[in-house]
Amino acid sequence: MREDSIGGELNIIFDNCSGQNKNNTVLKMLVLLTELGYFKKVNFIFLVVGHTKNAADHLFNALKVEYRKKNLFTMEALVECLNVSDSITVHTPIEADFLDYDTFLNRYYSEFAKKVKQNHIFSCSSTTSKHKNNYNVQLRESNLPEHGIVLHNAIKKGFTGRNKYSKDSKGLKEAIDNRPKDIKNAMSEIKPIVATGINIFKQVEMFAKYRPIIPFAYKCDDLYQKPSQKMFNTVKQEKQKRANLRVELNEMKNKVQRKVDIKKKIDNIAFAK
Repeated sequence: MREDSIGGELNIIFDNCSGQNKNNTVLKMLVLLTELGYFKKVNFIFLVVGHTKNAADHLFNALKVEYRKKNLFTMEALVECLNVSDSITVHTPIEADFLDYDTFLNRYYSEFAKKVKQNHIFSCSSTTSKHKNNYNVQLRESNLPEHGIVLHNAIKKGFTGRNKYSKDSKGLKEAIDNRPKDIKNAMSEIKPIVATGINIFKQVEMFAKYRPIIPFAYKCDDLYQKPSQKMFNTVKQEKQKRANLRVELNEMKNKVQRKVDIKKKIDNIAFAK
């Protein structure tokens, strides 16, 4: 994104994974890109479940060409191996690359409540989305004629910065007109996400199951360091809780099944089957 010029039309195609792509945070970014004037129009297109194969998926096979032939014991070795492919360039992320856009975007943009799952095309235009005091996102289930456009006002009620202006309609219009500038000025306030490190269950697993069988030269790598006793205890307690829960669920299933079996026997006797 360049501050000195506006881009044309941006089309991004995603798969339909709600946890990674199809969620409120990503959809609010669509509005940000147009409201702040980075692009004239932005379309986020989510492929229909069962039809999510595209050119990007083919590159995953390129990743497998080398690493599936080798034993790799560290992240550094994995990155080096993946970078061998002419089709792939691996960029190793650092903690500073991850910013809390979720919290920031929630200050300015409304939730797409009950509008995410059924729609697959989300569009914003820097020239037509703004209508009076609304900033409308166009939502469509598909581009078929029978699937019409639904409008969603992306401006959050009581958005951050609204209280700097008068409470009347004139103040609301002024606040909305100044939103792009106010949001840009506030972007320096976006906080980094603090890395929590490897999940404690995975830490215990890497140390207990994998460290004993890896070559000695790699045992000092961070992946295989011994967790604290507190971590061991926490993992042990959680595993016991899960085991107890499975036992309880199985007992409940057995009780239900016994009741079903008894009912069938009674029905058979009653109707002389």
